[in-house]
Formats: sequence, structure tokens, C-alpha cells
Amino acid sequence: MTEQRSGDKLSAMREIAARFPEAFGFPIRPLALTVRRDLIGLGYPREVVHQVLRMYCSRPDYLMATVAGTCRINLDGTDADVPTQEHIDHAKTRLEAYRAQQKKRRQAVEEKKSGPKRPPRVKKPSAPPPVARVETPVATSMGNAMQEALARLKAS
Repeated sequence: MTEQRSGDKLSAMREIAARFPEAFGFPIRPLALTVRRDLIGLGYPREVVHQVLRMYCSRPDYLMATVAGTCRINLDGTDADVPTQEHIDHAKTRLEAYRAQQKKRRQAVEEKKSGPKRPPRVKKPSAPPPVARVETPVATSMGNAMQEALARLKAS
């Protein structure tokens, strides 16, 4: 179970959230530092717990709750400890990085919408119309004389 697909992580997240609605419900509050150990102790695979907590704790609203210094909670919803200044600073840094990434994405979308990056398409000039071939009528007697002369040349 080293690599899990996104759907597996989400289903594990839903299962854990359904089992512990006090800890993973709303309003979002920082989790106690012992939650990882508690979930592994309840039989959840270490890798699944790691992925679920990483996904949950990376959410912007979770980071904002940590930055605000909201009291951490245990799985049963009881208060634990208050985030340390080190944890608050780390959450601020991650939140700023998230916001910078979102701003960069929005700018890229706006640039894409604002106009084409390619130069406008230039129409190729159309080919001139074909020249009509006009044959000038040759006098019959002259035409026959020329045909005879050509025939003689070919024969010789």
C-alpha cells in the first residue's frame, strides 16, 4: 500500500472523518500532535494515516486555524494543547506559499485569456487566376501551308 491513488486517499479520509466527526468536522481546528499515533493504534495503516493527515493538514482552512492559534483537539473532540509559535510560523509560511501559488495560477489563466501569444494568422495571397489561352485564328491557306512545311521537316 505504498502508493495510493487519489480516490483511495479520499475514501480513507471520508472513513476517518465519519468515524471521528468531532476532530474532522466543522469548524476546522488544529489536531492534537498525538492524533497520528492514535489512528495507527486503532489499526489504520501507517501509510494511510500519513497520507490522510498530510492531505487534511495541508488545507488552507486548517493552516488558517493553526495561524489563529486555535486550541488543538483530540480525536474525541476534547481540547488538547495550543499550537506553539514554531507551528504557527510554519503554518504561516505554508499558507503564504499556497497563496503565492494560487496567485501565480490566476495570473497564468488571465494571461491565457487576455490574448493570443501567437501572432495573428496572416492570409496567404491567393494565386492569380489562370490566364485564358487565346488562340488567334490563322488564315486557312496559311494554316495549311504551315502544316505542310512542318510535315516536311518531320519527314526529313
